[in-house]
Parts: sequence; structure tokens; C-alpha cells
Amino acid sequence: MRQKSRRRRGFVRRSAHALTAALAATVVLLAAPVGQQLAEACGCKKPAIRRCSPSLTMWKWCKRVYRTDEPVVLDFSWLGVLNPPCPPGVICIPCPPEVSTDVFFNVTPISGGPTTAFGAMTVTFVDGVISADTITITPDGGLPWTPGIYNVEGVIDVTLADGTVIAAVGDTCICIVEPSDADPMLPRLDLENITPDGPGGTQVHPGDAQSNTYVITNNRAVPCTVDLIGQNDQRGGVPGVIPSGAVIVDPFSFADPGPGDDYPIAFDINVPDPCLPLPALPQLATNSFDIMPPLVIDPFSSVQFDVHSRGWQLCETGSGCEQVLEGSVRWTDGQFNQICVGGVTISNSAVPPAYDCPDSGATVLWQPADFGGNPVLRGQANPRPTGNYVMDYLFNPPQILIDGQPFPVQLQISPATTDTCRVTAVVQFPAPEVPMPIDFFFAIDNFGAFPAQVLGDDGPPSFMPGLPTGFDHIAPTAKTALIIDENGDGVEDSMLMNLVQLQGEVVCDPSNLNDHGQVLDLTNAFYAHNPGFGFNTMVIQGQTVVNPCFGPAPKGTGTGVAPAELHFSIDIRSFAGGFPPNTCICDCDASGTLNIDDIDCFVAAFLGGDLALADCDHNGVINIDDIDCFVACFLAGCP
Repeated sequence: MRQKSRRRRGFVRRSAHALTAALAATVVLLAAPVGQQLAEACGCKKPAIRRCSPSLTMWKWCKRVYRTDEPVVLDFSWLGVLNPPCPPGVICIPCPPEVSTDVFFNVTPISGGPTTAFGAMTVTFVDGVISADTITITPDGGLPWTPGIYNVEGVIDVTLADGTVIAAVGDTCICIVEPSDADPMLPRLDLENITPDGPGGTQVHPGDAQSNTYVITNNRAVPCTVDLIGQNDQRGGVPGVIPSGAVIVDPFSFADPGPGDDYPIAFDINVPDPCLPLPALPQLATNSFDIMPPLVIDPFSSVQFDVHSRGWQLCETGSGCEQVLEGSVRWTDGQFNQICVGGVTISNSAVPPAYDCPDSGATVLWQPADFGGNPVLRGQANPRPTGNYVMDYLFNPPQILIDGQPFPVQLQISPATTDTCRVTAVVQFPAPEVPMPIDFFFAIDNFGAFPAQVLGDDGPPSFMPGLPTGFDHIAPTAKTALIIDENGDGVEDSMLMNLVQLQGEVVCDPSNLNDHGQVLDLTNAFYAHNPGFGFNTMVIQGQTVVNPCFGPAPKGTGTGVAPAELHFSIDIRSFAGGFPPNTCICDCDASGTLNIDDIDCFVAAFLGGDLALADCDHNGVINIDDIDCFVACFLAGCP
């Protein structure tokens, strides 16, 4: 089925009385076991390596307000990946080639009325490349439009050679107003996105600040007052799949597959600095918005303003938000209009970093290397233009026991042609006829940064035992960080952040390309630092169970000699940059300990309107979402 459209969320005023109830629930829950925690935002999960593993997303935005007597031009862009890199020496099942890519749009007035369908519009698909186009839209029955806001739902379908369809769905809005009574060639109120951007919309390096520039113009002879709300809505979730039955398709997401990863947003009049703070738990950022103070515009006058936005440092290329400004205009003669305009912010590691914020930097692309016959991940880290260094991670020989017996392991490293590098451990063993336990132990040493040096770990790994709803495979995730001295003077200069994800599967018959294996349950695995094992060593260990293999001979003969394969895959994405600000947002009194005093501190800050302490989700507004954010942080604990 197709991916469900994430409708633009309305802004509902909620009573502050919920604060007491929510925090009371927090106190009660402190005595109860904490359930499964949420995964790190932007931690997209690649499916198991033997599957057809596509992803697809589309962004849409309307750059200005239109008159009732003119057609609307809607910008849109898309990114699809059909075949992520396959590790050398491993047989991967590619997706069938793309045979057609079509785009459809449904336009519906939000006040009610018929839906107008546009498409199919055939566009060009280039694997792994952000592409762009426009479409011209007119109302059902032709011009003129009825003034108001129209919802535009966009669908992009990629049809593969075997008939499988990959689909991404999302919606935005367009806005229609009457012509100016002073000049009928102009809308009575014009709101336009004048941001200079290239094909595909505004693309920035992960972690860099970005601002869309808008101009609002009153084209009438009377003053008006404008009210605007800005919102970011993530579009990099898991696409839908309409299967043909010929190939098993395992889609992945470019961003958090749930409702999170909505980038922070702020009007410059509220927050002048475009380097917006990045929340500690961005996967909880599900309603990122900001409200502009009422704006009075004189007749035939214009006001220009910026809207800031920013993606997280560990976002993958393809994570991106549609930005919508929506509101109303009231003239002093009693006339009224609804207005809206759009933009987009897309994270793209191929865009050179701007180093424009204290905690910005550059994505690290890891490449395979060799150290004394052992595989090494080697990456050039660029926390700033003048602070480049080379970082090495050594993979020690993994220890993997199947039914208590050790087996030799082959390690294979895929070059990071995208944001993520994959290290795969492959074990050949007799196909199991009964359930068998599997014990695994991985030790990854950081043994150097050249000419820089590692001063230590920034605390233990921030471990999340599961991933949110939407991923096909549940596996542990951890975020680690190393403190770097770039010039050898003993001073902490930068930080290397790593997002690490583990998955495992067993392929019963490697010679059968239709054998897609069984996914292993790794929810009991855990990450830790083990100083006794080596310098800055990260350990991943745990136990799981492989089920019996069934299928064609020789597996069905009961001989137990068929060679099955066990695959563990470790995905690593890294970012070298400055020190992020203190992200323990629920340590309200900055004591370093979470206790009842932090709840009292937050309640006082919330009721007193203290933005510095009560704006938990860093969106510039104190509301019920900050209570939810505080509760989630408090239960999860601080690193």
C-alpha cells in the first residue's frame, strides 16, 4: 500500500492544566521500569543487505500567493535510491530497474469542494540524485479560482521492471487571493519566497543553518495586519510499496520513520540567530512551528523577513522538510484573506559545509583501509576548514559462536559512497535444523587521529534498544562521541560524533537468490566502552537465536550439511564538528542530576514563561509540546 500522507497539522490551543497531570505522571513513572526508548533522529535504517532496499521521497512548495485569474506554478523535487551499495564479496539482490516515474497531484479547497486531479506527469528518475520540476495547476472547470487555501496532495510512483511500485505521498498548500483594486495585475496581498536556490530547492550540509527569505507586500490603498505561523514537516520517511510478488522489497527511510525529525524553525524577529539550537531528542520534534507577532503593513509597502531552519548533524542526504507559512490578512476597511507560501530545507552531504554555527562541521565519509592485515575504517574529518585530520577505526576479529562453537568470520567494508558506511561480518555454517543460540562480540578500536589526537570519550554510548515504528528491522542503535585535540596543544577543539546501527540475518541457501533469509532479533544487544580491551574501544555484544532452515534439498534432507550464511551488518555515520550545546534539556537546575528539583524548576519556568528553561523543544514557543518533551527526556535520562 502507499505511504500514508502526513497531513499538515493544525495549531490547537491547549490548557496549561495539562502540565500538572503530565508531571505528576512523570513522578509516578519514576518508580516503574522504563520502556523501550526512542531511536536517535535521522538514524535511517538500511534493511538487510540481501534485499531490494529502496527509498523514495518528494518535496513540494508554492513560492508565492496567486491571483484568482492566473494558473499556479508548483515546484517539486524528489530523491529515490533503489540499490544502496553492496559490500564486496556479498551477493546482494538488486531492485529491478526503474521503467517509469509518474507524479500525480490532487487539489482540494480546504473550505470544501471538488478535488481536481493532475497527472500522471512522467518525470526522469536518476538513482541517488535529487531532481526537480514544476507543474502548472488550474481549478476544476478552469479559471477563475475561488479565493482561499487549497490543499495539494502529491504522489510520486516509481514503477520497477517486475511491476513493483514504490510510492511517496505528502501534501502542501497553495493560496489564492483577489487581484488588487489598485492594479489588477497584482494580488491584493503578495507573499513570496525569494530565497535563491538551485534545482531541487534549498539544500544545505547537515548541521548548517539555513534561512528562507520572504517578502510580503500590501498592494492596496489601506493598511492591513498580517498574522503568520511557520511550520516544518519532514518528508524523508519510509515510502510505501505496492508489491508484484516477484521480488521481496524492504524499503528504508532517509529520516526518522515516525513523525519526528521536523527541523526547528524560527522567524528572525523572534530568534535573530539562524544557528538554532538542535534538540537533544529530535525524534520527538513532531510539531515544529513558530508564530510571528502581528505585522502591520502600510499601503503599497513591503516587509522582508527570514525564517530560519536547521537539520541535525547526523542527518542523511534525503532528510528534508517542507516549510509552510500560513495565516491571514485583515484590512482596516474590513476585508479579509487567507494567505500561505512554501519553501524547503533538504540535508545533502554533497553540499560543502558552511561552518556557520559553533557546533556545525562536516560529514565524514569512511573508506576501507588496511592496518597490519586487519580492516580499518579511515575517514578525513573536517570540523572546520583549517582543522582537517584523519581518523582510523580498527575492527578487531569478531567473536561469533553458533551453538557454542566458534566459526571463522570474514569482514567486508563498503566504501561510503553515501553518508553511511557498512561493515559486514559473514559466517558460513551448517544450516540449522533446530533453534540455535548465537553469541556475538565486536570490538572497534579508535587508535588514532592524525595529526590530531583523541583526548577521550564524551561519556558512554547513548544507547537506544529499539527503533521507532516504521522500520522493517528492529535493531539497537547507539550514538558515540570522541573529544579531539586538533593541534596537539592538549585543548579540546572538536568532537567526532558517530551513529552506529546493528542488524543481523541468516540466509539458509546463499545459492538461491530468492532465499531472503531470516532477520535476527537483536534487541538484547548492547553497546559499551571497554577501556580494558583497548584505547577508546567500542564494544557491541549480545545473544540471539537462529531458527531452523527449511527449503529445497539438501536442507530438507535432514543431513544438516547445507552451508548457510550468517550476516551481521554495522552501519556507521559520522560527523566532525564543534561541541554541541548542552543537550540535557531536562536537567533544569543544571545540577548534573535528575530529580524532583528539576520538575519543580521546569514547572516554575513553564508558568513564568521562561523561554530559556521551559522551551524544551527549542521552537521559540512554550506550550504543551514542551511538557511532552520534558517528560520524555526525564524518563530517558541524560547521557
